Amino acid sequence: MSDELIVDRAYVEDVRDDLTRLDERMASVHDTLRGMSGLAVGARILHDDVVEFADSWDDSLDEVREQGRQAGTFLGQVLEAFETLDLRLAEQLVTRERHG
Repeated sequence: MSDELIVDRAYVEDVRDDLTRLDERMASVHDTLRGMSGLAVGARILHDDVVEFADSWDDSLDEVREQGRQAGTFLGQVLEAFETLDLRLAEQLVTRERHG
């Protein structure tokens, strides 16, 4: 096992961005479900089931939005903390090299 700590900044940023945009994607699906007509679904009972599913989706969407934003914020804080730590470690290495 290596003693190196490697944080792939681009990957963490991508995950953070995906989490913060998750609500947009889910809202788009919700809007599509809401826009389905009875004919598109095929039968009235199926249409009612799709509408009920869309209602459940709508109820959960706000919670998912908030959790996605919070997770995105947390990952941003992790990146900031790592950058601060990385800078401090680099400063220590430079100081050691100067003082032998």
